[in-house]
Amino acid sequence: MTPPAWLPIAPWLFICVWSAGYSVARLGLEFTEPLTLLALRFSGALLVLTPFVLILRPALPNRADFVTILQVAFFLQLVHFGFVYLGLELGASAGIMGLLAASQPVLINIVSSLVRGSIPRARVWLGLVLGLAGAGFCLPGDWPTQA
Repeated sequence: MTPPAWLPIAPWLFICVWSAGYSVARLGLEFTEPLTLLALRFSGALLVLTPFVLILRPALPNRADFVTILQVAFFLQLVHFGFVYLGLELGASAGIMGLLAASQPVLINIVSSLVRGSIPRARVWLGLVLGLAGAGFCLPGDWPTQA
């Protein structure tokens, strides 16, 4: 089977859509509450992805995998984006929230290593330091202010 012609640009499309998400969320919160925006996000994703599921008919996961998917979806989508939207609502800049959210995989790696009783590799610590340094380069006016 030949890969689709659009496959080489798929990572770039993903980056464009993903990176715009924080700014769009910031704008959306001017008109609605964080949990309402989260519900609209889920509804929009359902509307966009349902035709693909109906057309492509992917294999459904077994019961155990489905439970795992629901757990990951709960924490990644509801908790993660819920707190991102809440942070934006409280005055954090979209850039700060994006940087903090982008360092999530590094933080998870560090925590899971510590839970397992091992020390994370040096490149993991370097990734965290670089991510936090990036957050530190934001202009002082980008930090949240007291209302």
